[in-house]
Amino acid sequence: MGENKEKKSVFIIAEAGINHNGDIKLAKELISSAKESEADAVKFQIYHTEDFYSVSHSGFSHTEGNIFELMKSLEFKEEEWIELKEYSEKLGITFFASVFDRKSFELSEKIDLPIYKIASLDITNYPLLKMIAKTGKPMIISTGFSTLGEISRAVEWIEDEGNKNISILHCISLYPPKPEEMNLRFITTLKTAFPYKIGFSDHTEGFEITLAAVALGAEIVEKHFTIDNNLPGPDQKLSLNPDTFKAMVKGIRNLEKALGDGYKRDIPEREKEIIKVARRGIYANRELKKGEKISPADIIMKRPLNNGIGSEFYRNIIGRTLKRDIKSGELIRFEDLL
Repeated sequence: MGENKEKKSVFIIAEAGINHNGDIKLAKELISSAKESEADAVKFQIYHTEDFYSVSHSGFSHTEGNIFELMKSLEFKEEEWIELKEYSEKLGITFFASVFDRKSFELSEKIDLPIYKIASLDITNYPLLKMIAKTGKPMIISTGFSTLGEISRAVEWIEDEGNKNISILHCISLYPPKPEEMNLRFITTLKTAFPYKIGFSDHTEGFEITLAAVALGAEIVEKHFTIDNNLPGPDQKLSLNPDTFKAMVKGIRNLEKALGDGYKRDIPEREKEIIKVARRGIYANRELKKGEKISPADIIMKRPLNNGIGSEFYRNIIGRTLKRDIKSGELIRFEDLL
């Protein structure tokens, strides 16, 4: 899971989340904009508020008012989720969701979600993890405010159900976190610790941290997505709009090309063209006569190499006899030597 099969590259998720504000038309616009922004997938949040939040929950630092009431106002009905999934399929973009409780899981199974996302808050939620793991479907786990031990335990719970279709995302669950709080090298730790795809769920402003994660080996990236940063809602401000999201995708695709595969099989053809003008050839340091033997003082290494003798053959030509007169400053070639 989590592979862009066509491009065999980083799987890029537009996290629409609750940025639809409970409006199905806005949700569809998020889906179509995510497709136009070249995301591989668009992800929402499916939940049953009564089984997710206490009515007395006071919310978070980036939310206002009663969080129960807010989340309740953003719920979609079953038929609306079916409509959104069908709309995504029609556009050719993968549609999936974070699922938070049994009722939302049962709904997600009914509409046949292809992937399940486990939010950071649920990495210790044994019943939810086991319930979803039993489906055998791909599971993407975010790891905000989790220790390596907690991550390992969650993975074991899932594996115990025979599900090894797991991806793990490094995440810092602050909105937004500061650069010094990111600890991106934990991506490398996760790649060493687990035989699964490792990625990054990014809550920072901008997308340069996402690019750095890709450079460190992230195979999946998730970034909050909105059609307008000025819309109401707790996640709109820190989300990327279609223009910035598309710029991020372009940056990731260019970075993938630049990273290569780590093997130095041969010099690129376009770079080979530079060798003749960039490297040094062996030139006569004075006027040389036919029959003379070349000494170190007779030659100098200068640019360009052209079709002459490369400086790496310096030791091979010392003591060789000249077949013709060579002018001072003239390039020496192998055919000039006996």
